[in-house]
Amino acid sequence: MAIRIEDIIAFAGLENRNNSQQLGELIGCLEHQLFDVDYDVDFIKNCSDHLPGGFAGQINVIPGTQEGSCCETLLALSKGTAGDLGFNGTMQKVRRHLLDCPITKTVIVTSDHWKKGILNDHLLDLQHHYMRGVRFIFLLVIGNYLVPLKVKIL
Repeated sequence: MAIRIEDIIAFAGLENRNNSQQLGELIGCLEHQLFDVDYDVDFIKNCSDHLPGGFAGQINVIPGTQEGSCCETLLALSKGTAGDLGFNGTMQKVRRHLLDCPITKTVIVTSDHWKKGILNDHLLDLQHHYMRGVRFIFLLVIGNYLVPLKVKIL
């Protein structure tokens, strides 16, 4: 079950952005990597330290071990609900990043956990950034697949 990357880009309202092709390639790379390994802490750390292809230096990554300049795209990877890699902790880091890096206009959040109301604590922040032009893509990891979530921010 391959995802239609064009549909994800369109749903997020990103098809007319300059970096829409790059976003599609990044999502495709993530999905391709999932065919070889499980979505676990090692996968997340590997993505954090070694972005696939030519994305290094063009995309900020949470969790990240490298301090760098702000980029237009943020990739946030989470695992579970609690702890440093948990969804809530990751979303708090996304919030901090968006405050510190106002040039970021696209946020891709991957998670292996999703439930109704999971965004409730973060919705006001997401709405604020959405109003200033930031667009969000939420991807649920199920096994070795990425499933796009249709999340309505406003």
